[in-house]
Order: sequence, then C-alpha cells, then structure tokens
Amino acid sequence: MELNDELLSAYLDNALDEDQQAAVSAALATDAGARLRLERMQAADRALRASLPLPQGDKFEAMMTARIQMGRSAPRWQRTVLPWALAASVAGLVAGYMLPREQSPAGLSAPDAVLARVLDEAPSGDVAGQGTSVVLSFQAGDGRYCRLFRAARDAGSGEGLACRGTAGWQVVAWDATTTTSTEGFRAAGAGMLIDGAMSELGGRPAMDAGEEVAAIKRGWSKP
Repeated sequence: MELNDELLSAYLDNALDEDQQAAVSAALATDAGARLRLERMQAADRALRASLPLPQGDKFEAMMTARIQMGRSAPRWQRTVLPWALAASVAGLVAGYMLPREQSPAGLSAPDAVLARVLDEAPSGDVAGQGTSVVLSFQAGDGRYCRLFRAARDAGSGEGLACRGTAGWQVVAWDATTTTSTEGFRAAGAGMLIDGAMSELGGRPAMDAGEEVAAIKRGWSKP
C-alpha cells in the first residue's frame, strides 16, 4: 500500500471505511517515514487549533470549525502546515538563515555553529537560531538520535535531517525544494527526499515533548 499524503490525511480525519482504516494502520506499523509524516500532520493540526483559540460558546466557534473542516477536504500534501511555519507566519517572523544548497543529501555534512546549537538545545516547534527551527526528533533504527529541521532565508527555505553519532551532529539529508508560502503551506510534492531519508533510517515514532526535553538534558546521549 502506498501511504501518500492524501491517504494519510483521510486516515487522520477518520474519513476511511473500517477496512481501509485497518489497512493503513497495518501499513504504518512497518513504514517509519509514513509514521513521521502522519505525526507532522497531527502536530500541524494541533498548532492550527492553538493559534486560533476560541472561547467555549463563542458565536463564531461553529463557523470557524466549519472552515477548518472545509480546509481538510483538500489533499493534505497541498496544505500541510508545519508547526514552526504556522507560528512564523502568524508572528510575521522573517527568517535569516539557510544552509547552502551545496550541503545537500549527497553525503554527510557537519552543521555550522548556529545549526549545531539549535540541534543540541532547541525543543521542537521553537523558532530559534536565526530562523532555524526543529520540527521533530526521533531515534533511528541504528539507535542514533535524529532531528528534522527547517532553515529559511528571504523567500527561500528548506528542510534537513541531522543525526547524532560519535562525532556529533551530521546533516544526512537536505532538500531546498521544500519551500513554504507566506500562508504557511507547503508546495505539492515537497519533502519527498526527506521523507525517503526518514524511511531509510527507520526507527521509533517521533519523540514526545517529555522525551525530547530529557534527551536535551542528557546532551543527546543514550539513557
């Protein structure tokens, strides 16, 4: 089964029938990359709701809820909003840092001091380090800790994947095509390289906030 973003969107929205829902659940159990994409979608939905707090009983609540549900009818590959990107668009932040395009997925690359500090210290979702932010963290199949990050400069942006080994953090994948509009939406087809790298790394689902804070306090050493 191909777990594309449209299918994952329907799964997340409980729009599949019982058999399809079960089939996707079974496929997710063996597809680490798809699990991470699904978790990114869930985090995006949580960030959207958090950015638009509505008092209980507010007369606009039903209307806003309906608008959000209408937005879900579009394929999620056209509308996925990363939590940090949503926060940046709401706050009107202008990012000022981006890894050079040459530091690409073709081989390992050591991060510069700014990115290394963000990877060491920043919780997922925080916009820090001259516009660089971490989207999520997970433990790869070989035991290394890995972090999906985003870096942006002016109108350009990209996603990268860094894993921590004995020599420190190494950027193992970088995709400068994962641009985000001012509305916080990713372009169709963006992030395929990163998703593929995640699938290759395998491993556990994305860490929750508590696990991530504990790993940061340990300096990303194994417990």
